[in-house]
Amino acid sequence: MSLNRRLYAWLLGSDIKGGTFVLDSSISMSEEDHALYFFGKYSKDLLVEGLIEILHQKSTESDLDEQHNAYLKPFRILVSLLDKPEIGPPVVADLFLEVIRAFYGYCKETVGSDLKLSYSQTGNVLISAIRENKNASEIVKTVNLLITSLSTDFLWDYMTRCFEDCFRSTSMQTQLHTKLATVSELCTLLVFLLDVIPLELYSEVQSLYLPQ
Repeated sequence: MSLNRRLYAWLLGSDIKGGTFVLDSSISMSEEDHALYFFGKYSKDLLVEGLIEILHQKSTESDLDEQHNAYLKPFRILVSLLDKPEIGPPVVADLFLEVIRAFYGYCKETVGSDLKLSYSQTGNVLISAIRENKNASEIVKTVNLLITSLSTDFLWDYMTRCFEDCFRSTSMQTQLHTKLATVSELCTLLVFLLDVIPLELYSEVQSLYLPQ
């Protein structure tokens, strides 16, 4: 059994032969329902917490290539987890704001003073700086792969919900692992995403999701 399959089996409460661990003999449920129940009750929170730790860990590597690989690691893990529908989508939904925060932070650290967001229509300075930086380009490419692995409207629906949470008078934080963002932070992250995500590849994003 491959390492990925062993990990999925462990997270879903099954053994390497495909059998399930019986949690309560008095509860009758299908193997699929059992896997979802086990993951939600025992595995999901630990996995989300671990991934957030990886997303925000400060690299101690002096070697720039090793540091760069450390930046890419959490995004590549999330892309792999999306191969398993029972695991990937609910995990991403719980920590996606942290993904965007880390994405912005990595690019800011990699590009440095060249990270200038295009708040006006005078041209996208940031994307030019990223294209000239090999490491930043690879980070953007990897995160774009993660985003395209999700449903087309996921990113923009998610950002909309983040803004709605900010504007509610009694904000109810639905994601226990994520610190609620301020309007100022969300505006910065949104402009950053609009700068680096190739919107021309998804016509429905510009015509439908963003206007909403």
